[in-house]
Amino acid sequence: MTPPLLPFHRPTPLPARLVRLARVAAHVVGGLSTTVFVFPWIGPPKKQALIRKWSRQLLQMLRVEPRVLWRHDSGIPGNVLIVANHISWLDIFVLDAL
Repeated sequence: MTPPLLPFHRPTPLPARLVRLARVAAHVVGGLSTTVFVFPWIGPPKKQALIRKWSRQLLQMLRVEPRVLWRHDSGIPGNVLIVANHISWLDIFVLDAL
């Protein structure tokens, strides 16, 4: 038995889901082609900027809004290991976007 939907929740219509799927698929193909054809020719700072931009665009397409609850005032110092409790596959893209 399926659980009842919340009063404010309406399922996304099938045509909208198909359009969103096509957009995300095209975005993934574009990202893969960037890693093959662009990444070999650019340095690490430019790669990081492209990864951050790509991840932000992906989250925007999926209507995911990342929220930062705490951030160090002077930025992240060097030699830092970020550990995330991977609850879903989106964690990677949220960390890349930020």
